[in-house]
Amino acid sequence: MNLVFLTLIWAEDPSTVKNMTTATQLYSKVKDMTTEKLVKRLIDKPDTVISASSVKSKVEKIFKVMCRESLVSLKYDSLNVSEEMKDNLEQTCRGVNILLKEVIGAFLITSNTYALCVGVKSCFSFPHKGVQDFYSALHIRDSLQGDRPNMSQGPRTIREVLQELHKDDPSSLTLTKYQNVLVHLTGILYVDGGGEVKEDKAEELVRLLHSSGMTDESQWEDLINDVKCDATLCKYVAKHIPHLVTGDIRVRDSSVSVYTTLLPLGRPDEITVRIDGDPDNIPHMVDLMKVVAACNNCEVNIHMNHHWKHPDTCSPSLDSALQDFFKR
Repeated sequence: MNLVFLTLIWAEDPSTVKNMTTATQLYSKVKDMTTEKLVKRLIDKPDTVISASSVKSKVEKIFKVMCRESLVSLKYDSLNVSEEMKDNLEQTCRGVNILLKEVIGAFLITSNTYALCVGVKSCFSFPHKGVQDFYSALHIRDSLQGDRPNMSQGPRTIREVLQELHKDDPSSLTLTKYQNVLVHLTGILYVDGGGEVKEDKAEELVRLLHSSGMTDESQWEDLINDVKCDATLCKYVAKHIPHLVTGDIRVRDSSVSVYTTLLPLGRPDEITVRIDGDPDNIPHMVDLMKVVAACNNCEVNIHMNHHWKHPDTCSPSLDSALQDFFKR
């Protein structure tokens, strides 16, 4: 499904695909495109007499309700839209004078089922689990930004939003179910923060993701790459996920930027850097060599496979950094 979305975006604007590196960016762009198409379709109707900005505001109001109901459906492990959710959407659409079928056609998919007692019945569902996770993350973001009745309690936490969702049965809250939602939320808060994850949310996200069962190194490396190696998030990853910065550490082409930020925060026993591609085409490669050179109390192994095959291709800056490393 992600490839389908990527193809749709490429068909609309090939230039945007080049800088799209995360699922969160992908779903965000699809959401924007879908909203724009729906707004245009509504504006082009002969009976529309309000401005484009007013139509967009109404669509966004409906979309926020859909995001809330998306999280509710996820709670019950369902991609389908419940009758209650459909009623909530219909009521919201009626309040802003937009037909429900217009919204359903834009954001949801329809399938027909047949039952002897009722005949043909239309069922609505989210197009993809990843989309549902993304919508759910948007609702949590909006909930975090909302005001508390009692402001002395401080900012609302992510855990409190999830606990509120499960207030009818607190024991039913399992963070594993929301792991992908939390990953999307990290990317959303990074963008909202102007290229950084705020201190309090960074630590809570790391703790919740760890509690959700996210222990694989590659998952954390992907997350850190998704937020451009945000220093605040990396600080709490090093604090709460110590196996990423202690013991034996393996650095590959895709994790150079990650460990350039993480290594100064840890105490590794051994570092192995194994680079298969051309190091001159890997961001922060020189910076990594400088960081590794400063790790004096551990064993370091460096394998530059490309340079072994093409020994005359090393850039002056990387060559200088490697010479400094061998002086350690």
